[in-house]
Amino acid sequence: MTSWKLIALAGLALVAACASAPEKPEPAPPEHEAQLREMVETIRTASAVPAIGIGVIDDGKIVFLGGFGDVNGRPATEHDRFRAASISKLFTAQATMKLAEAGRLSLDDDISRWLPAFAGRGLTVRHLLIHRSGLRDAVLPRDADDAARIQTYLDLLARQSPSRAPGEAYAYTDADFNVLGAVVERASGVSFTAYIQQNLLDPLGLADSAAFPTPAQREGVAPPFMNKPTLRPATPRAYDIAFAPSEGLVTSARDLTIWTQATLSHDKRLLGARSFTAMLNREAEADGSDRYAGLGWQLREENGRRIAEHGGSVRGFNALVLTYPDEGRAIVILTNADDAPRWEIARKVDEILGPGP
Repeated sequence: MTSWKLIALAGLALVAACASAPEKPEPAPPEHEAQLREMVETIRTASAVPAIGIGVIDDGKIVFLGGFGDVNGRPATEHDRFRAASISKLFTAQATMKLAEAGRLSLDDDISRWLPAFAGRGLTVRHLLIHRSGLRDAVLPRDADDAARIQTYLDLLARQSPSRAPGEAYAYTDADFNVLGAVVERASGVSFTAYIQQNLLDPLGLADSAAFPTPAQREGVAPPFMNKPTLRPATPRAYDIAFAPSEGLVTSARDLTIWTQATLSHDKRLLGARSFTAMLNREAEADGSDRYAGLGWQLREENGRRIAEHGGSVRGFNALVLTYPDEGRAIVILTNADDAPRWEIARKVDEILGPGP
């Protein structure tokens, strides 16, 4: 378990320093820290989760960063890297908005402008962002690092009949964001991973993160586990470059919390204020009552509080970014267990922090 480090938090302030960044991070009150540590460790142990990385933001400030459990035989820290799975989609959505700001694409472009294989479908960039494309997850990931795999994947997907017409209904798929990543690549003129690195990771100094890690970068990533009914190693899910836009991100609690803080504060190094605001607009109804699709984000309200969130899950990993945008509050959770109580931990962290500003 990582100790509370004022020095580490001060270092984060230097990384985040710019005119648009929030003020210097401040630690939570000691009683909150003690409660949080006890709560997370109790849940981790009871749920047989090998390791958890957590970041907490309150009133726009990073108030907690830490690791719980063990990774590869040593105590976990906020720098331990996990597969963030579908949280990758939030980065792909921000990349799309950045290209829209630059006039390189429009959310209402037919994607055949960039991907001719999808001509005649009436499928737009916006349909992909809000999971109303009609595409199906008919092509599964396989171990592939060669960029040629992306075109192979797109060709296979384009030959699949859609489940419904674009815009007709919500259906969450990885395919939507894998295709969106290909649009980002064509519109930007550089590879998807390079665009994410240069425009979202490097500006914030996210040294623990990669949009799609190389084989060398995969060394030291927390190993995946199944934890129900007993704890045992999990067979790793394939690393497929064609799936980088939907699930490729590897990151740490430290990095993901810095990115979340920058997103909450509308940091101009990422996007303009209008784009951040537009991403949280309710674009369409999603699965479940009172749940909506934003541009990348999943939106709901709870007790009158606006929530923007996204979970992530691949075999042996579970993750969550849960934000209260109107309060500058967020909980970031990364784990290497197939069944981790992410929302329970996030709810209890919120209770410990108490009412927002």
